[in-house]
Amino acid sequence: MRIMVTLLMFVSFFALIPPIRGSALPQAKRQVIDTHTHFLPFPPDLKPVSEATVRRAVQIMDENGIIKAVDLNGGFGTALKNRIALYKKIAPGRIVVFTNIDSSKVNDPQFSKIAMANLEEASRAGASGLKVFKSLGLAYKDTNGRLIRFDDPRFDAVWAKCGELGFPVWFHIGDPAAFFRPPTPDNERYAELSVHPEWSFYGDQFPAREELLAQMVNVLLRHPETTFVGVHFGNNPENYRYVAAVLERCSNFNLDTAARVGEIGRHDPVRLRDFFLKYQDRILFGSDVVYGPDNIDLGVPMPGKRTDSDAKAFFDTHWKFFETSARNMDHPSPIQGNWKVNAINLPAAVLKKFYLENAQRLIPGMK
Repeated sequence: MRIMVTLLMFVSFFALIPPIRGSALPQAKRQVIDTHTHFLPFPPDLKPVSEATVRRAVQIMDENGIIKAVDLNGGFGTALKNRIALYKKIAPGRIVVFTNIDSSKVNDPQFSKIAMANLEEASRAGASGLKVFKSLGLAYKDTNGRLIRFDDPRFDAVWAKCGELGFPVWFHIGDPAAFFRPPTPDNERYAELSVHPEWSFYGDQFPAREELLAQMVNVLLRHPETTFVGVHFGNNPENYRYVAAVLERCSNFNLDTAARVGEIGRHDPVRLRDFFLKYQDRILFGSDVVYGPDNIDLGVPMPGKRTDSDAKAFFDTHWKFFETSARNMDHPSPIQGNWKVNAINLPAAVLKKFYLENAQRLIPGMK
């Protein structure tokens, strides 16, 4: 009963918060590329993205100053080509598509060759990058039932091919630290894990989070020719000093902020602002919004349906965080944790890089 009451409070949150005023940039001057979105259905579902989904996505983008979005779930082969064709038809120039790895082939002796051929085909079809999901490291298993490591050598050809094609690699490895702890009521993300028990990676059957991050660094160092973007604030929003150390060590490493304002906003705002200023050329805006045929998920999938007003409040909370000096403000995804965050008031020139220019530079065809 206690869990249900908590969830109902979270579900009703978006209907309760008023529009946010006083952001540093007027909406008319705010131009944003959302580098981290998803369009349902997820591959390898054979059903195509619906025209209604695309039209609603563009409507929400228009209402929130988002000039372009990156669909990270393009798939591969025919499904990828169909998505690209649909976006060109319904919303030309608005949605950029990334391809994905064919996970059904990871144990094929010819996996590397198949994957490289798929990447070349995706490039010819008009894809702009590769998105790798956390299944690599946490779900894919070899023929002996062991989890395949993120730094498994069979993927080296994939990373190298991406560098050759000029494909940036958006990758998710690991998850919030709380997901690797017991999913009990004292876990600070218990409400979120109650809705998504499959997000718990606690137990000996999973690698330690620190081990996953070490695998990440191994790949970055082995492939300096390839541009990588560690999603969800470099896959370690709890420790920006660690992320900074990786940025210093690996010049090919970048990050996005998707679904992690609630986490990074807990840091000292002055020091976090300094981090953004120092690495202003290597941080990209992302929302982790999921656009579907009859609903949208705002950072975290939740029970019930979200409205366009919910989406407006969600994005306005982001603008308030990045553009003002607000203290003890609500964060965009309250189900992630019952705490307040402090805004970081980025200068206009840094905001322009973060919202727009870094994506234009790193993603082929974005301009």
